[in-house]
Amino acid sequence: MNLPTSSQSTQIFALETFREMSKIITHSHNADETLSRTAALISERMQVDASSIYIYDVSQNLLILKATHGLNPK
Repeated sequence: MNLPTSSQSTQIFALETFREMSKIITHSHNADETLSRTAALISERMQVDASSIYIYDVSQNLLILKATHGLNPK
């Protein structure tokens, strides 16, 4: 799918992405699977080679890599 160019197609693009994310959330078995599948979806939808999801740990004041697609997770 191509990235949108107009305001209306931007809204449609966003709604389709949210719909796909909802499917991931309802069909995943745990948080790690949800985050991994979400990273893959974002890479696909944004037409990029890689995407990563970080979680901010307040107690450590640190971003922690929780999922990645297209990059070595180490």
